[in-house]
Amino acid sequence: MFQNFDDDSSTNLVAPRVKALRASLGKLKLDGLIVPREDEYQGEYVPAANERLKYISGFGGSAGMAIIMARKAALFVDGRYILQAPKQTDTKLFAIFDIMQTAPSQWLAATVKKGMEIGLDPRLHSETAVKAYRDRLAAKGARLVLLDENPLDANWHDRPELPDTPVVIQPTRFAGRTSEQKRKALAAEMKQAGHDFLLIAQPENIAWLLNIRAADVPHTPFALSFGLLNKNGSFDWFIRKGRVDAKVRAHIGSGLRLHRQSDMLAKLRALKGKTVAFDPSNTPAWFAEHMPNVNLERVTDPCALPKAAKHKAEIKASIAAHEMDGAALCNFLAWFDKNAGKGKLTEICAA
Repeated sequence: MFQNFDDDSSTNLVAPRVKALRASLGKLKLDGLIVPREDEYQGEYVPAANERLKYISGFGGSAGMAIIMARKAALFVDGRYILQAPKQTDTKLFAIFDIMQTAPSQWLAATVKKGMEIGLDPRLHSETAVKAYRDRLAAKGARLVLLDENPLDANWHDRPELPDTPVVIQPTRFAGRTSEQKRKALAAEMKQAGHDFLLIAQPENIAWLLNIRAADVPHTPFALSFGLLNKNGSFDWFIRKGRVDAKVRAHIGSGLRLHRQSDMLAKLRALKGKTVAFDPSNTPAWFAEHMPNVNLERVTDPCALPKAAKHKAEIKASIAAHEMDGAALCNFLAWFDKNAGKGKLTEICAA
């Protein structure tokens, strides 16, 4: 089954995990920690290894955030999960809020006291989000602390392995343009803007730019990775080399260089004096924090517009996909019409 409806959360594990985290925060002299649903790649769907919010709160929805303080804890979810969240977390520990009515930063500002220090993992939050938290806390006389290591991760002893699925080709007949063509077009815009590099932190942009796919997370076929596009059109891709075979490398074309993700920090520091563009709304704050000697240019995602402007080949493929989906839906409705009257179907069974 493509979608799994099993609930593997356990409210019994929440209390000891929160207790351990609070002990770690005490050793770090922190008064709280912000735990988002998003991971380093800022996506809605995350692999099991990055389900930090679920680990600490038990809540397994696709959107949410928690803030754990020494004596208080809050879980923020949207309207879809107002009924689900209380069933999955320990409501003696976590107060649950509708995020549309009470924003996490709003609750935090009302909770902190002057002199408090709140921790945040800059790998998990965009620069825009970090600024919002920092400003809110500063107004209350408190301070946001960007952490080198996440104390939650240090306590997660049975953490699953990160996904390592093979990268596969998205054929040019579906993409419409080769990766080299896309990279050269973006590189021309970079030169005109005076940018030496473009930092790409969203895996969906890399999937589009390189015409590749993978299966690292549910529902979104991309490879969790980062990249740097050079103004000459070459691309430094931070992903395990074994995931990208010779056929895929040939498909991507010339100018591709593969690196381990652990080598990215050294690469960023080697860009001293260069101009690096990035979108602060979808790039983790960690990157800017580790490029102090780089000329940083904050821009609107340069991949967004060309990715949205569909090539005729993409439109043709989209129409074909809709036709296939339509036929599948007709088959389902025919089956449903035949079986629903028996009174034995449930929503999950039908799905």
